[in-house]
Amino acid sequence: MRPPAPPRDAQRGPDRTAAASRVLRLVAAISFLGTAAAAVVTESRADDESPRPHIVIYLGDDHGQEFLGCYGNEAIRTPHLDALARDGIRLNRAFAVTSTCTPSRSVLYTGLYPAENGSLANHTSCRDDVRALPAYLRPLGYRVVLVGKTHVAPRRVFDFELLRAQLPPGPDGPPRFRSPGLDIGVVEQFLGEHRASSPNQPLCLILADDNPHVVWEKNKIYEPARLPLSPRMVDTPQTRAALANYYQDITTLDARIGRLRAALDRHGYAQNTLFLYTSDQGSEWPKSKWTVYDAGLRVPFLAVWPEKIPAGRTTNALVSFVDVLPTLVEAAGGDAAQIDATPGGTDPGDARDGDARDGDVADGDVVVGDRADPFAGRSFLAVLRGEQDTFREFVYGTHTGDGRMNLFPQRSVRGERYKYILNLRPDVKWKTHFTEVDGIPLSHRDVYATWLDRAKTDATAARLIDAIENHPAEEFYDLEADPDELDNLIERPEHAVRIAEYRARLAAWMKATGDEGLATEAREAERHRRERQRGR
Repeated sequence: MRPPAPPRDAQRGPDRTAAASRVLRLVAAISFLGTAAAAVVTESRADDESPRPHIVIYLGDDHGQEFLGCYGNEAIRTPHLDALARDGIRLNRAFAVTSTCTPSRSVLYTGLYPAENGSLANHTSCRDDVRALPAYLRPLGYRVVLVGKTHVAPRRVFDFELLRAQLPPGPDGPPRFRSPGLDIGVVEQFLGEHRASSPNQPLCLILADDNPHVVWEKNKIYEPARLPLSPRMVDTPQTRAALANYYQDITTLDARIGRLRAALDRHGYAQNTLFLYTSDQGSEWPKSKWTVYDAGLRVPFLAVWPEKIPAGRTTNALVSFVDVLPTLVEAAGGDAAQIDATPGGTDPGDARDGDARDGDVADGDVVVGDRADPFAGRSFLAVLRGEQDTFREFVYGTHTGDGRMNLFPQRSVRGERYKYILNLRPDVKWKTHFTEVDGIPLSHRDVYATWLDRAKTDATAARLIDAIENHPAEEFYDLEADPDELDNLIERPEHAVRIAEYRARLAAWMKATGDEGLATEAREAERHRRERQRGR
């Protein structure tokens, strides 16, 4: 059955009457030629007529970088993601800015830090003067379509054309909290229809899957006892059973990516398409999502673009989610500083791309002063093309609590080797869905309860629980010696000079981006509350 058509006001691109005429002519020709239809399809597959590259972004949900075969996990089965790494480039140091769904996606789609776009906490909205991905690519002729999870607001800013392609619930699928994931069959139908009706129009297609967000699919193929456990986990039977379910959910996502790439090839998109895979943040396991630790912010990032990105490359260049949108604009052949990207096509009024900012930071990792383009980040297309192997010196992270859950606001700065974390509420005990929410089969509180029990008799488990739940005002880690961030060096005198440098750098970044910590969080929360009262 065909999916419902998107609203008429969501349609963008070439004149739809002309497009409809082309479709009718094509249908008539196929009907007349009969068996010659196969030749028409073959010709369409061989000759992509788009003057600009198509852009396809597949976005996982809560997929930590450590849970892919191509990133060194030999236990998980991700053959299609591994194929992406072989066919293109694997970024080892790609970082989300924040590890919660809404603000992370808002950064990805706007190229702005949370304090700049206004979406700091989960389930909140950006400010009305912010511009997002559709506003930058549509002036370049792109049809910009989002499939699956949106989780960003307001609609005026995130004016994607929406395609409904959700799978129906199944007996082995997640019972609640999320949909079963994307129906690639519906997506393939859309690809064929777009190719037939608008062969000259480039397509930006974002597929935002629900995998591997909880509730995880029931394990079918993994042996829990054989799975490797992170030092951030307590080894209990419940932990292993839950981890096997998480692996299963990732393997299901991986299969969809294989079907999507085959569909792109069948319909003639593959050779002229920049294909990206990443995730909004890391997994829901403790010290991951809802934190600024690497397990929460370090995401998989794979890119394939035939004849543009050399195959089989890896890079350790530091890149941030604020850099993704500038990269897409450059790949599309655009200059963001020259694009009229005003939301909704109205007067920009107080749009902030040229506003002066307080603070002055010497390196290129922080937005400063009268910037000429509208982004906090900058393009790393040269990294993808293999033309350079270094990019940023530092990446920055934030976390803002949402209501009574996921409490523990943080800010961070990370370099090649070290990370400094500022905890804005060290008086608050860390609590989140994983520690508080029950009723999710083999996950969250059901698992965490077994960790607490083990900690009563196991000193290692007790130390981990303390590291999860209690945090001082500042933390400092040597990521080379301690990749799991369990040994806080903040009191070590041998690191005092370096800590002072990182502390000053984070303060300068916060000032430059208008982040006043708790005051900014409270102000944006109040704005969001008022907007909800007005029904926006």
